[in-house]
Amino acid sequence: MKFKIVYDKPQRIRFRCGAYAFDKEYEGAIYNLVTASPYVNSAQVSSANGGILVNYTKGSRSKIIDLVRAINVKTLKKNEPSAEFGIQKIDSDFHDNLFTLVAKHYLSKMFLPAPIRTAITLYRSAKYIKKALKTLWNGKLTVDVLDGASVVACLCQRKFKTAATVMFMLRISGLLEEYTHARTKAVLTDSLAIKTDRVWLVTDDSDVLIPIKDLRVGDKIRVQTGKVIPVDGVVADGEATVNESSMTGEPLPVLKREGISVYAGTVIEEGSIVVIGCSSSEVAGGTIGHNSSLETAQAVFKGIYEVLCERKIYLAAQCCEHLNRAIIVEREAVPNAEIVNVVPQPKAGGSFATTAYKTFKDPVALEEIKADAGLDIGGTLIGMHLKRVAVPVRLGIDHIGQAILLAARTRPKFIGGCRAVYDDSF
Repeated sequence: MKFKIVYDKPQRIRFRCGAYAFDKEYEGAIYNLVTASPYVNSAQVSSANGGILVNYTKGSRSKIIDLVRAINVKTLKKNEPSAEFGIQKIDSDFHDNLFTLVAKHYLSKMFLPAPIRTAITLYRSAKYIKKALKTLWNGKLTVDVLDGASVVACLCQRKFKTAATVMFMLRISGLLEEYTHARTKAVLTDSLAIKTDRVWLVTDDSDVLIPIKDLRVGDKIRVQTGKVIPVDGVVADGEATVNESSMTGEPLPVLKREGISVYAGTVIEEGSIVVIGCSSSEVAGGTIGHNSSLETAQAVFKGIYEVLCERKIYLAAQCCEHLNRAIIVEREAVPNAEIVNVVPQPKAGGSFATTAYKTFKDPVALEEIKADAGLDIGGTLIGMHLKRVAVPVRLGIDHIGQAILLAARTRPKFIGGCRAVYDDSF
């Protein structure tokens, strides 16, 4: 690949190959190729300017130059980008869209005549008014009604500049909501991805843990409940319910008996519970407990909930301290639990728990739960609702919005003395 070095500092170098030297669909392939090198710490790829930014290990500059020089777009395959690259693109697209939105707004104020600006304002206002009327027609009173009312009030007073400013802020708010939703979903999808590199091979004597690359046609493997099926095959013994939603989109589990085919990427059903504590105040950059925002909570909740539902994992939403950190969860996830009577509100339970209560099919409140994993978005302290042995999980990012992000999973306790033998798959 022909390129020009436009930035060259120790352990950081930027190549410029010219605008559209490669198509957008090859960004992921180039990123995967570059980051596969052991000398690369991180990278950024952009087709818009043909740029490749590489952060590399000390003393590897010449190797990085050779790596980029050897890239041949004609031989690359259009492949799915990694989760890290996907999150990177979400961030990049958000910054680009935000810049474009702000630039258009202020350039139009500077260069367009007042009558044209007024016409544009009236045209854009129709969307907000239509959405408000539709919401009222359905018998609901949401933020869409308030948005539409504020725009109408400005127009009725012939304050077209104010109306334009209100809609500009609403568009920024919508952009932030979409970004928060997309990034939350991408991060959670990556963190919940089941990465199998070893499997239990069934032998005449006992089960042996081997690398998956050593599997051969005809081998028998054992897959535990809650684990991903690593390869296509046929059930040799026993039966289990398998979640095939990743392949078919069907949310209901399928019973698999001896002789029935199973497929890689599907999961043996377990019904795990993930507890989520989310401070919408901190996500938006405020102080926990003081700046609760339903819009922010809904954006975060939507991204998380979609991913968990795809994997048949129950979400348990932790309330804020006003409800003593009670839990909101689907009734079917806790059929034998002792239910308490409380309905969370934005200022008494928190916006995230309120959103969960309004979204779940049959929500119930519990004083406590023992979840299998958890996410702490802001300083919500979810640890009290996890099973006894919790293990930190290091995610690719450490913030959602302005809130710190911490994750944990649980595992069975290790018991016994020096001669005890343990299952390494936990």
